[in-house]
Amino acid sequence: MPSVYKRVFVQDLGLKVISLCLAIGLWVTVARSPIAEVEMKIPIVFQHVPEKLEIASTDFTEAEIRVRGPERLVNRLRSTDVSAHLDLSPMGIGGRTFELSSTNVRVPQGLEVVQVSPPRVTVIMERSGERR
Repeated sequence: MPSVYKRVFVQDLGLKVISLCLAIGLWVTVARSPIAEVEMKIPIVFQHVPEKLEIASTDFTEAEIRVRGPERLVNRLRSTDVSAHLDLSPMGIGGRTFELSSTNVRVPQGLEVVQVSPPRVTVIMERSGERR
């Protein structure tokens, strides 16, 4: 039994102490990062438009979102890192209102969407080529 104790706790003690100090230092650095929040205006991307249909009109083409997370991540955030998507595949001819929430917004890992405005987007579809 002493050989197991020696191998686990005593052997390479200097490397184990250095590893422990590095781990504690990294944890303190990450845990102490203050939380920040930013508001951004991003375009709404309409995906999966059904064949032979086109968007006739929509009440919003942009969304305002609030993103929260560690200050170091928020400071590096660009509008190209964030996107709002609406899936139009269930649409037919006519109008439909879609819920726009944090589940429709993609942000980098480590950040969270805390607010999306507008909460709903109405889209009107018509057959391709019917516009005059």
